[in-house]
Amino acid sequence: MEWKKLVMFTLILLVTTSCSLFLNYEYNDTGGLRPKKLRFELTKIPYQLTKRDNLDTNAIYIKKHPIKVENGEVIEEQTFLRFFANGRYLISGSQFQKELNLEDINNLSRGFVGYYEIKQNKYLYGEFFWIRYNEGGRYVKEYGLLEEDKIFMFKSPPENGVFPKPNKNNCNIYIRKKIQGLSETSPDW
Repeated sequence: MEWKKLVMFTLILLVTTSCSLFLNYEYNDTGGLRPKKLRFELTKIPYQLTKRDNLDTNAIYIKKHPIKVENGEVIEEQTFLRFFANGRYLISGSQFQKELNLEDINNLSRGFVGYYEIKQNKYLYGEFFWIRYNEGGRYVKEYGLLEEDKIFMFKSPPENGVFPKPNKNNCNIYIRKKIQGLSETSPDW
């Protein structure tokens, strides 16, 4: 009878802990989620931003979109892209708040981490690690078109080197916003 209790206890322990064994991400020292092993295709030779590139590392690129919060109110949440000169970028947001604050923007431990490269000074290729609650993370590719102070991010690559005409139905539109007090920290991924 005693061995049945031991077997049952062992099974319960295995079931409750095994889910976390299959997750391919972990928490960093400050609570941010990071891939356990970097499997980005763009990390083989990380991109180095050049002066010719039409990308501003002293700004963030913001997309606004409506969401419904608990009390039923609809607010305009903001998602932002923050790029670094060493080929890395961060996707984060206002976390159900109406406005972004400098602390959120400078917090590199929160959000989705990724790598990018730019070709022909106007085509942005990005790959980020996306995690949903209690799911294993996965790598997602994005394809962007850089224009003046905007980035048009598509989910599929350009056909024959040409993107479709950007609009809110076929891409996410991010608009550059200069930020005073942007931290000079380097990404930890």
